[in-house]
Amino acid sequence: MPGARGTRRGFTVAEALVSGLLLVLILGLLLNVMVPVFRSWLRSDRRGQAQDQCALVVARLREEIRAAHPESVAAISDPVPAVLWVSSLDPQGRVMYDPYNNDMLWQRRSAMYLEPESGRVLFVETPDVDLQPSTPPGPVSRLDNPAETSWFVPVSAPRARVVARNIAVFQVAWPDGTPPGPLDVRVESEVDGERSELITALVPLQSPAPGQPASPSPVP
Repeated sequence: MPGARGTRRGFTVAEALVSGLLLVLILGLLLNVMVPVFRSWLRSDRRGQAQDQCALVVARLREEIRAAHPESVAAISDPVPAVLWVSSLDPQGRVMYDPYNNDMLWQRRSAMYLEPESGRVLFVETPDVDLQPSTPPGPVSRLDNPAETSWFVPVSAPRARVVARNIAVFQVAWPDGTPPGPLDVRVESEVDGERSELITALVPLQSPAPGQPASPSPVP
């Protein structure tokens, strides 16, 4: 109708300011909630990564130590933290061990060690000259010195296989200083300031009682 005033109008300056302030307030509240949640998620994720790295070290070491004669296991701290052993695992990962005669049908020297400058745990085994069946089959004591450590020279990847990364502490020791018994293992990892620690005990090949057969230690 002529002369009728429209019902639509634009925002006044005051209304625009109020709307803007409300939007800023809502965004601020969301940030106050979301930022701590995001930071907590990041910390949890980093802690989970650290836990995973510790678990990788223990899982690989458990698989190896279960096939190692206890008299062959040696832990050293110089030149790097390391554990060395003679394993009865053949190239297919089978425990080549005669429980009735306590004989290792396959023998190879292996080591797992921490590379402090990189935080990596590495695995290395002896050259092909030692990667062979024990002929004739015999107990680990038939080696010149089963706990010998002079053969071990730390090397970096790719000559050594990377087991885990971001490792800060790698400690392996017999509780009483000498075998037999469970082997104490402590691994600590740090990922962007978040740390995780894993402490466990691993059991090598069980030496038999006199007149009794031995058997490889079960994997927990």
